[in-house]
Formats: sequence, structure tokens, C-alpha cells
Amino acid sequence: MITGPSNESSPPSLADFLAAPDEAVAAVMPPTVILSIGGTRRSAALSGVSTDSDDYAKHSRPKMIACFDLFFRLGARHIFNCVVRPTQFEEVGRYREQLVQWIDWGLGGAEALADYAERGWRVRIGGVEAVPELRELRDRLVAATPAAATHTLWLYVTPTRETLWQQMLAAARASKAGTQAELIRAILGEDVPPARLWIGAGKPTITPDQVPLAILGELNCYWTQRPGYDIDESMVRRIVYDFAYRRQTWRADKSSRYADIEQMRPIWESPRILGLGKRAGGFWYPDYTQDDEP
Repeated sequence: MITGPSNESSPPSLADFLAAPDEAVAAVMPPTVILSIGGTRRSAALSGVSTDSDDYAKHSRPKMIACFDLFFRLGARHIFNCVVRPTQFEEVGRYREQLVQWIDWGLGGAEALADYAERGWRVRIGGVEAVPELRELRDRLVAATPAAATHTLWLYVTPTRETLWQQMLAAARASKAGTQAELIRAILGEDVPPARLWIGAGKPTITPDQVPLAILGELNCYWTQRPGYDIDESMVRRIVYDFAYRRQTWRADKSSRYADIEQMRPIWESPRILGLGKRAGGFWYPDYTQDDEP
């Protein structure tokens, strides 16, 4: 049984980490996590729920809360989550017609506010300056959740591809920020550690309308292929284990690093390309058979 982070010479096994107490995961979970979750409509469709009905929002909201709750329980202190992207505003049909209403209810309705109160979360939303219908939601969340809390959910909407750029540049000009820490303080009103963990879904892409650029740290990225907020604890623990114990390979003294490189030749000369995929109906999916192709 492990109780905290291990050093490079004796990392826990993955099996031990998966079974370890929450505190062991929290000890190596980065304090700031960006979640860019997609596929909520696929998740609903797989559950037999119409993506054009109010049942879609009712299906997605509790899954969203459960996902955030899981990350907070396992050690995250700040979660940044892009609620809606420009491409969603560009859609047509009933989904687009109901989109703002679903956001308002899902993030600031009576059920959502009760969830936040029960868990003691502070919830803030940005980017609503260009979406007048959501400005009252911003004020409602400020009034209903604490001014300070152990866990903060930073929600944001990006109605255009320039939204986050405009916010960052305006804050930099107004505050005359000269460092990242000063810029974060100007935008969020407090010090928040730069994000080191980003979890998306589907295609391995990062766009400036998804990521609050000011909070970027040395960002380790993961893309799940399970649509929507259906991320279970095993998945989170596997991601954190990889982040904490497999990816942290830097060392100041590299004198012995290449001693066994010849034994690894098949790995480094492999034609494998991370990110190649195939079409699965109307979606992209990783192609795990690429090395078998001519």
C-alpha cells in the first residue's frame, strides 16, 4: 500500500496506485486541470436519449457533476472547463436553438446550485460578455457560491475563436501584467498554479478557443475515446499515474541516459505515429493497427 508520491527510483506499481487511498493520488495530482470534454451527444445517443430534447441536458448534467467531483476528490483544486465552443454556436436546428437555455439550466439551475452547495465548490464562468443571455448566469453563480473555496470550477464559453485571446489581451493591457502570474491574477482575481494536465476527448487537437492560454504550464495532454463525461476512476488514476511516474523523465545529469539506447533501437525506429486514426461513421477514432499497414 502506498500513501504518497514515490521518488524516481521506487515508483509504485500501477496496480498499487489503482488500489491506493485517494490521498496517494492527490499527492501527485497537479492542482490545476483543464478538461475539454466532448461527445456529450454521443453519450446521450448511446443511452437512447434524443440529442434534440431536454432529456439530453438532463442526461448530461449529473455526469458532468460526477466527473468534476471525481477530479476534486482525487486532488485537483482548480478545474477549467470549456462549456461551449464556436462550432456549437454555428450549428443549426433545435440543438442550437436550445443551447443557451440548456447551459443556463445545467450550470446555474436549482439542481446545479444545490450540487455546488453540497460540495462547497466555488463556480465562476467567463466569456459571457459576448453572450448577453448568459450574463445573468455569471452573476447568479457569484451570488450562490463562495468567494473562496478549496475547490474552484472555472467555466468558460467561447462564442468566437477570438474570445479567449481578446480576454487575455484586454487583461494584459489593463493590468500592465509583465509575468504569467500577474496575468493570471488580472484575469481570475487570484493566484492559480499554471495547468500541467489537459484531458480532452476524441481527436488529439488543441485549439485556442478550448484552452485559457494564460494558465498554460508544461501541459501534459490526454485524449479519452469514451464520449462525454463518462470518465471513471480507473481512467483518472491511470492518467495521473502516467503523468506522475512515466512522463517525468527529465534529469539534470544525462550522462548515463544513453547507455542502453542500442537495446531500444526497435522502439525509436518504429514507424508508429501518435495521432493517426480512421473514420468511424461521422467521427474520428485512433487506428491501433497502423504498424500492420504497408
